[in-house]
Amino acid sequence: MAIPTATPAPNAPTPLAVAEIARRIDLIFAALLTLIPHHARLLGALTLPLWTRLSRARQRLARLLARLAAGTPPRPPGTAPRHPSARVPAPGAALGRRRGWVVATLGYQAASLAAQLDHLLRQPGAAATLAASPGCARTLRPLCRMLGIPLPPDLRLPEARAPRKTAPRPPPPDKQGHPTPRPLPPYLRAAIRAWKRPSPKTA
Repeated sequence: MAIPTATPAPNAPTPLAVAEIARRIDLIFAALLTLIPHHARLLGALTLPLWTRLSRARQRLARLLARLAAGTPPRPPGTAPRHPSARVPAPGAALGRRRGWVVATLGYQAASLAAQLDHLLRQPGAAATLAASPGCARTLRPLCRMLGIPLPPDLRLPEARAPRKTAPRPPPPDKQGHPTPRPLPPYLRAAIRAWKRPSPKTA
């Protein structure tokens, strides 16, 4: 009698799929990094911050996807080991905030690479695979914005719920049990004082 083997869950990413996604993402960002020195004149002071941001993102994605391919669960927030160099903030504050500014600056070659990343994220299960690692999703969101790529639903932040509006409580009644009138708004009180103020006599 053959013993049935356990089949993986239909939504669980396989190591081969994760490895292929990691390979293609690494190729895209490696090509982006090679474009930056050729456009240093256009980037100006943003050359080094942009290269540093993309280089660190590439290394971080490779590390996180390697853990995902090995079946290692992602670390809970705040438990990753911190090194002295990690305390220095990345020079990303000086980068542009306009959507797609990297493609607009680096030209058609960056647009082609952005299209490749967009195509990869639209592949069935690719965005869900990346979303299985919260660190990957956090790293890709600003990069997609810089490249002008719309985020798939699996990588988007959950929408914040609007605070529930509650009706204002009526003021407590006075000693005789009559309802206490609500105080007038400041602008109405100022208007009443101005209306009661005697007008200056004209000669």
